[in-house]
Amino acid sequence: MSYKTATLSILVSCILTFVSVGSALASPPFSPVSATQDVPLIAFEDTGAFTRVHPTKMAIGKDRKIYFNSSLAVVYRVDEEGTLEEVSVLPNAGGIPDDDFTIGITFDRPGNLYVSNMTGIYKISARALRRRTLEQPVAATKIADIPADLLFPMGLVADRRGHLYLSDIFGGAIFKIDIDTGQATSWFSDPALAAPVVVPSDNLFGIGFGITDIAIGNRGRYLYFGTQETHRIYRLGINRDGSAGALEELAHLPNLAFNGVSFDMVGKKVYLSVPWEFFENGIQTLTNPVEVAGSIWMIDVRQLQRNGFATPVELIRDVDVGTAVDVVSGFDFGMGPEHADRLYVSDGSFDTFFWLNGDPGGTPLPDPTPEGGIPFPSNTYHGAIRTLELED
Repeated sequence: MSYKTATLSILVSCILTFVSVGSALASPPFSPVSATQDVPLIAFEDTGAFTRVHPTKMAIGKDRKIYFNSSLAVVYRVDEEGTLEEVSVLPNAGGIPDDDFTIGITFDRPGNLYVSNMTGIYKISARALRRRTLEQPVAATKIADIPADLLFPMGLVADRRGHLYLSDIFGGAIFKIDIDTGQATSWFSDPALAAPVVVPSDNLFGIGFGITDIAIGNRGRYLYFGTQETHRIYRLGINRDGSAGALEELAHLPNLAFNGVSFDMVGKKVYLSVPWEFFENGIQTLTNPVEVAGSIWMIDVRQLQRNGFATPVELIRDVDVGTAVDVVSGFDFGMGPEHADRLYVSDGSFDTFFWLNGDPGGTPLPDPTPEGGIPFPSNTYHGAIRTLELED
């Protein structure tokens, strides 16, 4: 694997999770809602620079457990008591630590789990996941290759008709995969949504990022996604015949690098994660940890339906959230409606990820990094699934 391919894999994987719906306002106000952070549901031990778990995307199963991907090509699940299990170990893209990221994760209606990385899209059957405890990881079956014209797979979501949608973070495109046949087709593409490249640039990799995570609304009529470099949020119609419909720009929120997007159980609210801010042309333009800390945003879909727009509300803005990669609602996870305002956040701890140049021996990138580039880790590792309580 080349230096460029490996390093691109690192950076993309870190930018992992993204956002959702916003308002027609050019720049909504920062108006944090009071929130408190509880003891993490699960906090990972620091096992060393090359074996740390960096949680990425999450999905909730019918067993009401959180399933999530990681930097080690391992899929995990955790219950509301904090009991952690390895679900499956996937093939990796070459055995290099920074290439092993498994990003996309989603369930279909029958409860089968789908995950994706650079080697393909894999299925873990609902039957295998029904076991109360897993004594050892279960097998994952490859159902599709990554399309040759897809540059880097990012968000993955299933519809109710037997299809998966997979976003291309570099190409400004979304691919549609038939689960039964494994056939992938380019479903939507817009050059304006592709990753912008600014030359000259201090970017270590010379490329930016376009479409990140994707989510389907509760009624299956819209696909929600954001573009990371241009800080815009869109929804894309899904026509009755399954084709892509009209694209609507919902918001432009300067400097926010949205990543994860998810709905609550009844589809009335959308939660958005922001791993860092001031992210341009594939780099963090600020390195102050207070400035680039994770935050969580929320959109009320009912307001969007009623008024034609909805104003994003910042729920929490706190360095203790870490690099907030994804967020799911307690209403979905092992909890009843009384816990609808309890959120679970994957903290990828990407500020402590050890950036490699593609050498399995772990030779670091040139030090110091170019001005504006992502610095080497200097903070204490803090990978975790965190709990947030929102207050009225």
